[in-house]
Amino acid sequence: MTALTAYVALFDEKGVLHSFGPGDEPPAWARKKITNPNVWDTIPADDDASGERGGSEDNSSGGGDEPPPLAGPGSGRDHWATYAAKHGVEVAKDDKRDEIVTKLRDAGVRVE
Repeated sequence: MTALTAYVALFDEKGVLHSFGPGDEPPAWARKKITNPNVWDTIPADDDASGERGGSEDNSSGGGDEPPPLAGPGSGRDHWATYAAKHGVEVAKDDKRDEIVTKLRDAGVRVE
């Protein structure tokens, strides 16, 4: 099981706020909602619990075969880092979003 390396706060299905910190192993419902790969000691497998990892249903989180948008909602660095990881492109923790997009282009991965 993977553990957190940073503090996160999430609302459950009833709207109750829950906080988790470094070393914690959140329950399955919380793991599905935590989409930032930088808060885990190792990136959780996509098949955790129900087989889904947070994000929205329109794939703006970089899930599936569609890349995240280059601008607007869902275009942040973390979405692109997740997309890069799914395509085997190595991303450093200090890489900016545009640097990640460039690495993906250089690797021949679709970015638009």
